[in-house]
Amino acid sequence: TIGNAVIYANSQALLLIIGKACVGEPIHMFEGCGVLVAFSGAMLCSKDSESSSEAADGSDAIFGDLMALSSAVCGVAYLTFAKAVRSEMSVTVFITYVMFFGSFAVLSFIAVGTEHGLEWNANPFNGVFGGFSLYHGRLFVLLYLAVICNCIGTMGIVRSMEYFDTVIIAVATLTEPLLASLIAFVFHAGLLPGPLGWVGNVLVVLGTLAVVYPSMGKGNSSMH
Repeated sequence: TIGNAVIYANSQALLLIIGKACVGEPIHMFEGCGVLVAFSGAMLCSKDSESSSEAADGSDAIFGDLMALSSAVCGVAYLTFAKAVRSEMSVTVFITYVMFFGSFAVLSFIAVGTEHGLEWNANPFNGVFGGFSLYHGRLFVLLYLAVICNCIGTMGIVRSMEYFDTVIIAVATLTEPLLASLIAFVFHAGLLPGPLGWVGNVLVVLGTLAVVYPSMGKGNSSMH
């Protein structure tokens, strides 16, 4: 279900806290409690969307859960690696490398996962240059993803790694579903969350603030 996907895929902050505890790193009380509160909020948000999803049964459900959990593990690995190499290269070079190799990963998925395979044309469904097609405004979607999501969003996250711990960044990303719902509602492409979803979103925000709070007293470099 959508609920399981949200819970597992957004468990990065929880995995990071568990990892810090396993290696003996100190965990601030606000940090640990904030992660639990934010993660609980994400679970409530997922329950709010349960009615719009179709549950899978048996091996399909287990496979889906494992995929969602593996995405969280890979997300933790990415945040840890990005934090480590961030000081060794500029944010522009880092993002260029990430997007370059990520593009080939997407192309490989299309080549293996689509019925007709990958085509070296502007086919909007399985063409290498399909993003430049005007079909259903694909070109404008591509520009939005490149400028807003990647240049502003992803580069902003990587840039912030210089000042914030990876746990803070992982918890902050839990607010993405709320922002996505608001954007979808503004463009008449979705509905606002229900009562349970709003409660969950409030918990996510409060948990994020609790995680950020300990870093505010660590000096000026933590407050940029």
